[in-house]
Amino acid sequence: MDVFPHGFFPRLMREQVGILMNGASVPPQVTWDNEELAARVAAMAAGAEVSPVDATITRQNGRYVVTPSTSGVSFDTQQVVALAMAAVNNLSPASTQIAVEGAPVVPAVTTEQAQTAADRAERVVSSALTVTGEDLSTTIDAETIRGWVHLDEIAHGEWYQTVESAPVAQYLTAYAAETDIPPPTLRSISSPPRPAHPSPSSPARRAAPLTSTRPQRTWSLPSQHARTVPRRL
Repeated sequence: MDVFPHGFFPRLMREQVGILMNGASVPPQVTWDNEELAARVAAMAAGAEVSPVDATITRQNGRYVVTPSTSGVSFDTQQVVALAMAAVNNLSPASTQIAVEGAPVVPAVTTEQAQTAADRAERVVSSALTVTGEDLSTTIDAETIRGWVHLDEIAHGEWYQTVESAPVAQYLTAYAAETDIPPPTLRSISSPPRPAHPSPSSPARRAAPLTSTRPQRTWSLPSQHARTVPRRL
C-alpha cells in the first residue's frame, strides 16, 4: 500500500527547487498572550500611581505649624491595557511606547483646611488678655494663655480648640489672694484723762462722750447727800 499519492515526490521536489531559486512570500503574523500583557501593564500602572498626603497640624515651640498636603495621581488600568494592546498589534520593529496622563487625586485634608484651623487657634493665643474687676485689673500675657489652650483633632480633618479650666481657675485664685484687702481692724478708743482742777494756762475742756451700746446703771451713795450718778459701761 502506497503512503504518498502518485506523483507526490516529483511535485514536492519542484516546489522546493522553485523556493530555492525564486524565494517564497510568507505573510507575517504577530501573536501575544493577552492575559500576560494585561497583567504586566496593570502592574506598571499601579506602580506609577501616587497616593495623596493629607495636611497636618503640629505644635512647635508653642506655635501651630501646618504641614502642606500633596495631591496624588491615579490611572485607569483598563484604558492603559487597551492602549498597550493597540500599540503592540503592528509589524514595526521599533520599540513600542504609550503615553498615559494620570488623573489627580485630591487629599482628604487640604492645606487650606488645616491653615484655617491653625490661624483660628493662633488668633486666640497671640495677644494678651486683660481681666478687669471692681477697682482692679490685670493682664495675662500671651505665653501664659498658650499654656492653657490646645488644638485637638476630634475627627479626620476637624479640629477643636480646648481651654483648660483648671489653670485658669488657679491663676485667678492666686491673683485674688495677692490683691485681697482685709477689712480694717477695730481699735478701742478712750477719752483723755480729765484734770482735777483746770489750770489757768489750759482752760477746761469737756471731752466728747463715747457712744456705747451697753445699758446705763444707777449707783446709790450711803451719805445724807446721796445722789444718783449715771455711769456708762
